[in-house]
Parts: sequence; structure tokens; C-alpha cells
Amino acid sequence: TVVYGAGLNANQIQATAELFNITNSEYVNELIVDAYDVNTYLGYSLSSGSSLISSVMVQKTDKSGVVVNILTPENITKITEEQYANAAITAGVTNCEIDVASIMSVTGESALTGVYKAFEANGEVLDPERTEVAQDELQITNEIAQENEGQENFDSNELDQTMLEIKQELAN
Repeated sequence: TVVYGAGLNANQIQATAELFNITNSEYVNELIVDAYDVNTYLGYSLSSGSSLISSVMVQKTDKSGVVVNILTPENITKITEEQYANAAITAGVTNCEIDVASIMSVTGESALTGVYKAFEANGEVLDPERTEVAQDELQITNEIAQENEGQENFDSNELDQTMLEIKQELAN
């Protein structure tokens, strides 16, 4: 399932599909994440979906855990692979591969909403309280990273990785 940001026009959706190496959309469930979805899954309001650019492709796997690949790391400025995985696990998402991409520089938050929408579109039931907790956790982790940026003994990647490892162990 691929979920595109509502801020993309038809040409931009096509360019994003190419980032995911989608050559025949006949075999792909394609959805759009909009302002309503952000409110539903993350618990905050947007006046429109025009700022929703980052997109996501989600595939269930037989492997245990959540694997995230940011295909355009130069364009996802805020959320790391580990943070996507952490948020997905907190929300109750399991055993999947998540690819994130954007044709322009954005935070990556609409892709996170897209993960939740993709799972529900495929019959998974996610608890809205857990998706909101996942969003709160993501914001707090980002605040900690920003507050400690430049500190000699702090590495935000280690914080993200430690959170992910703890959650993977708890899930197992």
C-alpha cells in the first residue's frame, strides 16, 4: 500500500511513485493522506492537506519487527528511520517494511500518518490513543535531541536506536 501526501499534484504523485520503483500501479493499493487523517491518527488539526508531501509505501512481511528505509534522506528533515519504527511499534504496527520518500524537503510527518492509514486500509485496527501516544513520543524524542544537540556525550541516533531496541524486545 502506498499513501501519498495530499499536497502532491498528479505529476508529483507520479514522481513519488518512481521513487518507490512503482512501474505498474495496478498491483498497488494507492491512497492519499489528508488533514482529516492527521487529525484522526495524530490528534491535531490542519486547515488543509496542502502541506502533506512525504509519502510512504508499507508492506506486511513474515519477518518479526519493523524495518524502515528512508529512500530520500536528503528530503526528510525531521524524522529518522528509527523514529518511524518506534512510532509504528508504539501504535501497534508489527512485521512490516516501511519505505519513506519525498520529492522535496519536508519534515516527514505526513508519511507517519500514511503508515497508520495504510494498515487500517488493509484491515488492521489501530488504537487512536496509541497513535497519539506515538506522536507524543516522537515529539518528545525530537525535543530531547534538539535540546542536547552539540553536547559532547549525546548522540540522537543512539537515543533513537536504544528506544527501538527496547520496543523490539518488549514486542518479542
